[in-house]
Amino acid sequence: MGRCYLASVPSLPESAELYDAANKEHYAELWIGDHVNGPAEIIVNDDPQLTRIINDVEFMKHYHHKDIELSTLFKHNPERFLGHAYVTHFS
Repeated sequence: MGRCYLASVPSLPESAELYDAANKEHYAELWIGDHVNGPAEIIVNDDPQLTRIINDVEFMKHYHHKDIELSTLFKHNPERFLGHAYVTHFS
């Protein structure tokens, strides 16, 4: 099972912004590191970058010091973590 370490990957909002900016182009796939057969995980902790990215105090308290699947973030706030164009297209 893969783990997401914030220091080594682009932030989720940055990835979503890239998708939104490229919405006029056609891509076969946008890979952001999550798959049902091998879900990426993040460790919810006090990292300032993670706190800024998630931007939800209650979510941070609820999952504090837990490993969560990346899909948990997507379900929590799809527009923030996947981007407006993605949500509009696939909703």
